[in-house]
Amino acid sequence: MQYQIRAILLFLIVIFQSVIASEYQDPSRLIIGFHKADYLSLGGATGAADYINKQWNDKKPVSLVRPLGNAAILVEIQQQSTKEMNNLINKIIQLDKIKYINEDQPVSHFPSTDLGIPTLQ
Repeated sequence: MQYQIRAILLFLIVIFQSVIASEYQDPSRLIIGFHKADYLSLGGATGAADYINKQWNDKKPVSLVRPLGNAAILVEIQQQSTKEMNNLINKIIQLDKIKYINEDQPVSHFPSTDLGIPTLQ
């Protein structure tokens, strides 16, 4: 009986954590590319991030992570929902100096240890 209660509690905790994780979204990172001449006229990475932030009066949706070269910057965007994120990306891509936007895909530097062998329990 005790094991069943523990199993049920563990199951509920896992479900609860997954619901919380789906509600809270970590900051997203985007690669934003500019037209070369426009990037240089803005003064580089800092000016490019400021150019995006000036489009919104009271909030600054973009924080610069680092320049990437080739007139592109890596930025972090803190948004509360996927809908807000999509709206923000649509507004950014419509700016005249923006050439492209890509989502930053984190790379794992650790090799996969999954050998396809089921674990013993």
